[in-house]
Amino acid sequence: MYRQALQGTEEVLGRNHPKTLDKVSNLGNLYAEEGRLDDAERMYNRALRGIEDELGSNHPLTLLALEDLSNFYKDQGKLVKVEVCTKQ
Repeated sequence: MYRQALQGTEEVLGRNHPKTLDKVSNLGNLYAEEGRLDDAERMYNRALRGIEDELGSNHPLTLLALEDLSNFYKDQGKLVKVEVCTKQ
């Protein structure tokens, strides 16, 4: 269902619309819960880069996407990557 919601939102609003990228992040959450860590990381990074491109690096939604990616890395024990995320 997440993939279907993402596809529909992409078609209507575009690939880099903040609502589309919210769906991308939701899909990342699902993948992380399923243990599909490479897919989850790809989704979190896509969401972060897209929101950052659309809204800028200091926008609250960009910072939320950065926090999602940081939490993902923290949950994986990748603390060096968390530190890199927090320095962006």
